[in-house]
Amino acid sequence: METTRVLRATNGPPVNSPWRLIRDQKVREAEVRAETGVRRLEEEGKVLVERQDHVDVELTRMGESEAGVKAHRKLGHWWGTGFTLAAAVVILTARWTLNWYLSLTWETWLLALTLFIVPLIGWAVFLNRQPGEVSSRVLMGLSLAAVYLALTAGVLFGVGRTAGVLLQEDRQQLAAVQPTGELNTPSNNAGPNPMIARVKKLLSITTMVPVILLGVAGEIVLGLVFHVYYRHMTVVWTVWPYYRERARLSDAIADNVARQEEVRRWPEILHAQLTAAGLEQEAAEAGKAAADARAAEEKAREAAEADAKANSLGRLVKIVLLAGGMFVLVLLAVAAAVFAEERHATVVILDLSTSMASEEFARDVQAVEGAIERLPADTRLVVLGVTEASFSTPPLFVQTSPKNAGRFGEYLSAWRGKAIREWRLVAERLQPSAKGSDILGALARASTEFAELPQASKTLILLSDMRQVGQGVNLEKRPAPSVSSLEQGGLINRLPDVQVWMLGVHTEGIDVGHWRELQAFWCQYFRKAGAEVKAFSPNRRVAAR
Repeated sequence: METTRVLRATNGPPVNSPWRLIRDQKVREAEVRAETGVRRLEEEGKVLVERQDHVDVELTRMGESEAGVKAHRKLGHWWGTGFTLAAAVVILTARWTLNWYLSLTWETWLLALTLFIVPLIGWAVFLNRQPGEVSSRVLMGLSLAAVYLALTAGVLFGVGRTAGVLLQEDRQQLAAVQPTGELNTPSNNAGPNPMIARVKKLLSITTMVPVILLGVAGEIVLGLVFHVYYRHMTVVWTVWPYYRERARLSDAIADNVARQEEVRRWPEILHAQLTAAGLEQEAAEAGKAAADARAAEEKAREAAEADAKANSLGRLVKIVLLAGGMFVLVLLAVAAAVFAEERHATVVILDLSTSMASEEFARDVQAVEGAIERLPADTRLVVLGVTEASFSTPPLFVQTSPKNAGRFGEYLSAWRGKAIREWRLVAERLQPSAKGSDILGALARASTEFAELPQASKTLILLSDMRQVGQGVNLEKRPAPSVSSLEQGGLINRLPDVQVWMLGVHTEGIDVGHWRELQAFWCQYFRKAGAEVKAFSPNRRVAAR
């Protein structure tokens, strides 16, 4: 706290700057909070020190060093492993002994565990009494007794093994001198051999007594191992938690001291941080003001230069030349638009299906000649046929009239005569023999032809009975399908700004109601396609351009 006050006092008289006033108030608030925080941390530190003193007293009273406790824990783990092995041996030995009683099942395991647990409890009560009540002589005596019993059992097993070998050799000698293979040969054995009987009795004794001795030795060893394990682990369970707590308390006290120092110095740190932030803000504002001043000067200089250039003779000449050039370009564009000749595109769709009568088909072929006679200059003519697959059928006739009709129309007239002669050669090979009438496919092909000349005026002439049969649409039958269903199926082709003439829609084979249904259907279809219907008639008259 005093350090912060000294720093503030040496900074000279306070400057009435808003951020400095805010800084001083925040630092004062931090000083108050620091005093409260330090007080709380000091009390916590006292509690931690008192607890550490208490733990040190307890460790002194127990008289065990940290290294000694670690040694006890290591030895306890080793003796615990030995206790586990000894317990397994004792339990399995008891289970083997009780296995003789074949009438028992799970009861043998219960009795084996009983034979293990009951003596273990007795050893725990006997050996783990108050300190000093079990002398080292008792432990040494029990250990020596276990060793003696084990050695005695080993000796007896050796005696039994020797007697068994002798008995086996005696039996082999007797078998060698006896005749074999003759059932009626009298045996030389007059009765049981007294030597064999004594050896069998010795074997039974040398088997039973070692088993008993090993059982007693196993119980003694189990008790001793448990006693040593319990003695080591008692120290670990009692003292080791205090050593761990002391280590934790040492870390907690160090952290508490560090926190106290941090809280004490927090006002000073905050003062430095806020001062740096304020100075950075002032520097940024000063830099921004300088940049704005430079920008204003640059802008004023550019404005002065622009005024000087605007008043110069060269600039005035440039403006006059550019304005004059733009005016000339505009005049040229207007003249080109006024004197440019309009292009035209005419598509004639000729029905080649079997539904066309021979007389009607002949009139349609002549109507194509009439359309050629009326074509203006600079017109592209395409004649398409209606078959069962109209879209994939190539055009029947394609011609383009000359751009210059001639002073008296002589160039255009000559071209019309030549085009009519060529059309007649094509028409001689045409017959109404198609098995389908795919008008929708022909309209799709016509839309692609019109798309190639987007700026031209477009005319579509259909020479057909307009009875579509194909692509799931059959207009030979009534009623006609809705145009909305064709739109959903994607069968309406876009024909924007196209004038449509449906001519030669003959009435043979249908009544007036059916004919009017066809008229309503196709008029609605072309409205959806964006075209303008000019005629739907059984005649073949086209207005001249």
